[in-house]
Amino acid sequence: MQLFTTVRDSLGLTYDVSFELNLFDWLKLGWYVISVTSTPGKVYKAVDACKNVLRGLHSNKIDPTELDRAKRTLLMRHEAESKSNAYWLGLLAHLQAASVPRKDITCIKDLNSLYEAATVKDLYLAYDQLKIDESSLYSCIGVAGAQAGEEIAEEESIEGLHSVLPLGGRGLSTMTRPTT
Repeated sequence: MQLFTTVRDSLGLTYDVSFELNLFDWLKLGWYVISVTSTPGKVYKAVDACKNVLRGLHSNKIDPTELDRAKRTLLMRHEAESKSNAYWLGLLAHLQAASVPRKDITCIKDLNSLYEAATVKDLYLAYDQLKIDESSLYSCIGVAGAQAGEEIAEEESIEGLHSVLPLGGRGLSTMTRPTT
């Protein structure tokens, strides 16, 4: 929610930013990935902005209207994706697990209700499980494009950044963090 509105809309640093949480079935751990697509000259600033938004969620509280907008977005995405066989296979992936009490499609039918019932408090309960300290953050930045070398030469003066190999295309950053 705030990642997209801050990094894309307010700061204009990215074309797109997304957050994906990956959890294991039987282990109490996982990871999350924030993907940022930006221009080569803005990708480092976009990564820093993502970190700042993530670390600032307790001081810059999530507003209920932000949550409502995110719910609508997820429900519309679910509606659109539900026409894809790959999406259905992904939703049904663990239906055969012993931990799933009902072996039918009702768990997917409840997805809309799950989105609707989510509260800001629920988000903070999940957020508090994420590791966001500097030693837990890992960034992978790939820069591509005809002008990537020129734009990156300007960025190399930023403290803590090391050499970047221009490849051809856009700047893409994927930040992966462990959750436990």
